[in-house]
Amino acid sequence: MELGIKELWSRARAFWQNASPGLKLRLLAGVLLGLGLVGAVVFFSHPSYDVLFANLAPADAGEITQRLEELKVPYRLGGDGRSILVPRDKVYDLRNRLAMEGLPKGNAVGFEIFDQTKLGVTDFERRVQYIRALQGELTRTIQQMEGIRSASVQIVLPEERLYQKDSRPPTASVLVDTVGEIGPEKVRAIIHLVSHSVEGLTPDNITVVDTSGQVLSDLVQTENTPTGLTSSQLELTRSVERQIERSIQTMLEAVLGSGNVVSRVKAELNFDKREVTNEFFQPVANDEGILRSIQELQKTFDGQGGPQGAPGTPTNVPPTYQAGTGGPSHYDERQVTRNYEINQTKEHLVVAPGSVRRLSVAVMVNGNLTPEQQQAIQAAVSNAVGLQPNRGDQISVVSFPFQAPSPAQLLAQQAAAEQAARNRRLVVLAVGGAALLLLAGLVVWRLRRRAPAEVIPMPVQAAAEEAAPAGEESEQERIRKEVERLARQRPQEVAQVLATWLSE
Repeated sequence: MELGIKELWSRARAFWQNASPGLKLRLLAGVLLGLGLVGAVVFFSHPSYDVLFANLAPADAGEITQRLEELKVPYRLGGDGRSILVPRDKVYDLRNRLAMEGLPKGNAVGFEIFDQTKLGVTDFERRVQYIRALQGELTRTIQQMEGIRSASVQIVLPEERLYQKDSRPPTASVLVDTVGEIGPEKVRAIIHLVSHSVEGLTPDNITVVDTSGQVLSDLVQTENTPTGLTSSQLELTRSVERQIERSIQTMLEAVLGSGNVVSRVKAELNFDKREVTNEFFQPVANDEGILRSIQELQKTFDGQGGPQGAPGTPTNVPPTYQAGTGGPSHYDERQVTRNYEINQTKEHLVVAPGSVRRLSVAVMVNGNLTPEQQQAIQAAVSNAVGLQPNRGDQISVVSFPFQAPSPAQLLAQQAAAEQAARNRRLVVLAVGGAALLLLAGLVVWRLRRRAPAEVIPMPVQAAAEEAAPAGEESEQERIRKEVERLARQRPQEVAQVLATWLSE
C-alpha cells in the first residue's frame, strides 16, 4: 500500500513537471472550480438559521434549549446567550408550540398564579399575589412596545384605612431598558397604561426611569409648571412663538441676507374656557306687538232711582251714567286688559382656549438702519404677525453691528471645510480609479477574446510525428484527421477554442 502511494505520488510529480503551462493552468482552474462547487453544495445544503426568541432571561433560555433538545431540534445561541436560533423552516412552528407550553415565561408572573387554588391562603397572601400578578401583566404588556427591551413594574397599594383622611393614594414605578432613546409620546403611553390598570392610581404618582438613571416621566410632567401652565399648554405656547419667529426670520432674511436678522417672540395665550349667554330685549316692530293674552270685563246697569252715595263724589258719576230726576237710570262699564310677549334675543357663546392674548416681538438687525428703514421693518413685521396695539401688543426693532466670530472659530470652520473638501476629493478619486480599472479590465478581456489563433508550424508537427513510435503514429494520425474534420465542419468553434488556449 505504501509503495502504491509513493508510486502514484512520483507519477503525479513527473506528470506535473512534464506538463505544459497551459495544462497546469487548466488543471489548477479545474481544481479550484471543483472546490468551489463542493463549497457551494455544502453551503446551500446547510440549513439557514433564524431567530426564535431574542432578549431572553437566562432561566427562559435554559428551559427553551432543554425543550429543543427533547424535541431533537438543532439550535444555536447568539447575543451573549440571550437569543436562540433554529432552522428557518421551523421558526414559526416552534414559536407557536412553545407558546402553547407557556415559554418563554419571562421574569414576571401574571394572573396564571391564580390557576391553582390553594387552601388556607390568608387575605394578606392573596393581596400580595394579586399585586405580583398585576405587576407581571403590566411588565409583559410594556415589553411588547417597540423600543423596549425589558421592563419592571413596581406597584404600591396602601392598605385601606378607616377614615378617608388617613388613606394614601397608590403609587407605581416603571424601570425600562430601551433600545436607543424613546420619545415623550411613548413615555406618556406607558404612564397612561399603568394608571388605567390600577384602581385609584393617577398619572402624577407614576415614575418612569430607564436603566441609565434618567427620569423619563419628567419629560411629560402633567402638573403645573412654575409659569402656571401645564406641559401641553406650555408646548402650545412655544409652538406659536417658534412659528411666528420663523415667519419673521424668513421674511427679513430674504431682504437683508442670511444671518443678519435675529427675532424673538413672547406670546401670552388665553387658556380660559368661557361660555357666555347674552339676552337682548328689543322693541317690537309695530305698536301692537305679539299678543299673549287678553282680558275683557263689561258691566251694564238698568233701574229706577238716583245714584247712591254721597252727592258730588266720583263714585256716583260713572262715565256712562244717565239718569233723570226720579226716573229710570242706565250705565255701561267695559274694561279690556291685553298682555303682550316680551321681545328678546338669547346668544350662547363658547370661547375656545388658546387664543392670543398679547404678543411681544423683538427684532435685531445687523448694521445701522436709518429711521425710515427701521420704521418700514417695524410696519412690515407688525402686519406679518398681526399685531394689535389695542390689546397691548408691542414690537421693538433694533439695529447694531453683530459681533464677528473669533479667529479660533474661523480657523475651526476653515479646517472643517478643508477636511470636508479633502474627503470629497478622495471619494471622487476612489470612484474614478475604480471606474478606470474596471474599464481597463473590460478592454483587455475584449482584446483577448478577439485575438487571432496562431497556426502551428508544420515542420514542428512533422518532426514530432517522425520522432514518435510507429504505434503512436497511427493514433496521432487519427487524432489529426479528426481535428481536421472538426475544423472543416465547425471552424468557428475550433477557432474560439484555440483563441482561448492562446489567451491562457
